Amino acid sequence: MTEGRAESPVLSGAARTLVSRTDWVVIVATAAAVTLSYPLLWSGSEGSGDATAAVIVNGEEHTRLPLREAAELTVEGALGPTVIRVEEGAARVVEDPGPQQLCVRVGEIRRPGQAAVCLPNRVVVEIRGDQSAYDAFNY
Repeated sequence: MTEGRAESPVLSGAARTLVSRTDWVVIVATAAAVTLSYPLLWSGSEGSGDATAAVIVNGEEHTRLPLREAAELTVEGALGPTVIRVEEGAARVVEDPGPQQLCVRVGEIRRPGQAAVCLPNRVVVEIRGDQSAYDAFNY
């Protein structure tokens, strides 16, 4: 032993480990809780039995189509006919005379609060139900 230097104590094997057995239990329990809560917190009301597709033409509600039943509807907008299809719990605009086809590109909508808006043709398809996926809309 050299003078002025203190000897370091010998550490046991458990003390040298950076992550203890208790730490692993906490990590695994947290990962399991997150995994199991994901479907409960993020599923929304997708495909709920009472959800409907409200079809709005020129600012007035034209009809409502239940998402649980397959249907196809053609409505006459400002520029011409818009074709709306409901199948497998979702609604979508299949055809629209608008030049950019934005409402067709939206694709399937299935959660309350989602909408496909065909602006030049003045046709809106909005999903309505018990719970909205959104708190508010800003236009």
